[in-house]
Amino acid sequence: NYDGLKWVNVGTGKDISIAELAELMSDAIDFKGQLKYDSSKPDGTLLKRLDTTFINELGWEPKISLKDGIKMTFDHVKQHGYERIAPTL
Repeated sequence: NYDGLKWVNVGTGKDISIAELAELMSDAIDFKGQLKYDSSKPDGTLLKRLDTTFINELGWEPKISLKDGIKMTFDHVKQHGYERIAPTL
């Protein structure tokens, strides 16, 4: 439990490339198409990992891998629809 004012990043603390994330998402939805990348675009922010030091110091650690979390999210949306995850504000 945490009720402080400091922002808390939740994540694995591991870096993943956009290509790796696209592959994970493609696998999760059983996408059979081809992923295309525009190599003429800059890499963007080189470090995309959240600093999870604070939440880890509180004793929290992830119990679900990113791969499993993405799959679970897509399966939930497929079964229940988007509105059950992010209701209109």
